[in-house]
Amino acid sequence: MSRDLLEKFIRQYFLLFPGPKWFIWHGGEPLMAGRQFFDWIVEFQERHNVNDEPVRNSVQTNATLVNDDWAEFFAENGFGVGVSIDGSPQHHDHHRKTARGGGSFENVERGIATLRSHGIEPGFIQTLTSDTIDNPAEDFGAFLKQGTRQWGVNSYLDLMDANPMMKGQTVTDAQLTKYMLAYIEAWLHSGDPDVVIREIESSLAGVIGEGSSGCSYNGSCTHFFCLEHDGEIYPCDRLTHRPDLLFGNLRTQSLGEILTSGVRATYVAKQTSLHPDCAACEYQPICHNGCTHHRVGGVDGKYYYCGTRKAVFGRLKEAVATLTDAKETE
Repeated sequence: MSRDLLEKFIRQYFLLFPGPKWFIWHGGEPLMAGRQFFDWIVEFQERHNVNDEPVRNSVQTNATLVNDDWAEFFAENGFGVGVSIDGSPQHHDHHRKTARGGGSFENVERGIATLRSHGIEPGFIQTLTSDTIDNPAEDFGAFLKQGTRQWGVNSYLDLMDANPMMKGQTVTDAQLTKYMLAYIEAWLHSGDPDVVIREIESSLAGVIGEGSSGCSYNGSCTHFFCLEHDGEIYPCDRLTHRPDLLFGNLRTQSLGEILTSGVRATYVAKQTSLHPDCAACEYQPICHNGCTHHRVGGVDGKYYYCGTRKAVFGRLKEAVATLTDAKETE
């Protein structure tokens, strides 16, 4: 992203939205943009934050470029850091290779250690593919072994094989169901209240009647948007391959014009529409038809991982009931 476009975005964002701000910087690998780019971020935010409102920055990185300089910058400027790491070394290295073709797991571990040495405990995101979904117990153990107690799980979905490099890697509903049920058992068996897996936490919150903070559970993904490096704006980073969901371009339009466009209004309406299958589902109030990127047939289609959601909700419902019964008999 050019320096001018970056400042235009930050300036207009502060003008449009009073109150706390949250910026998430991602790529590709965002650290490849260089330190100067991140210095500009801080400079422009300070320049245009005329009302001295709270500003939160997060960056999602593979951590291979993290060194003391980067870690010091993140610590000094209060950046949250998310690290992409796919469970066990074997599973991580299957897809995440270096330019020379080797595995990157050790480089990621070095980056994590550097962040921790500067007082930063990163968040973690694990991506599952068809080739790396065969051993949930090994992945669970790998996270605990490296000192991680909180992480999220993303599943790769590309039913049309739009990415030829990842052809055949879509995780099926049946595969994800088996994996997540195994994760729940490992989580329950650990007995460690500090172990928080985003998908289990979000599902459990719904089961016990609390609201989930996860956008794919609470039906509120319309409160943010994604700005691409070339000025294009989409609903989120998972939907930037959809030209029909292009809200507008900041190079030629104002941010206000883009966010009040007809395309965005249509997206909001479709995103919140109730699918017929959801109307009769007991879990609809805690699922909301899942992530729009994972809906088959468009934004108002049906959530691809519906079976997984039902299985997870059901298993957690059983666990809560068992725990409740045990407490009542004490």
